[in-house]
Amino acid sequence: MTGKDFKMVLLRTGMTLTEIANKLNMSSQALNSIFNGSDVRSGFIEKCVDRLGMSYNDFYHYNSSMHDNYGAAFGGKVGSITNTPEGNDSKYIELLASYSGQLTKAQEQIDRLISVLENRK
Repeated sequence: MTGKDFKMVLLRTGMTLTEIANKLNMSSQALNSIFNGSDVRSGFIEKCVDRLGMSYNDFYHYNSSMHDNYGAAFGGKVGSITNTPEGNDSKYIELLASYSGQLTKAQEQIDRLISVLENRK
């Protein structure tokens, strides 16, 4: 998994990058260096699963086309936007990914509630 894909998976948790770095006991700069890498080590993914309450499926079933879908929403400019730290656009991308993660969690809760209600019948 590339660092860019890894970042997108983490942002889907709904946490900020600062919160993620704190939970992983590392600096934001160290986390950013991982995002800039071409390959994220499986041991680090295991650490994220343990400390962030994530699943291995979050990482290994990630489809990089999900990242491309964010690009479609911004006219295909995601690569140039997220690689521009001085611009405000990267904040919007992070916010969008955060909301996406929150919506995913809400949908999972709704699905569990429906399942509980169906089992009561």
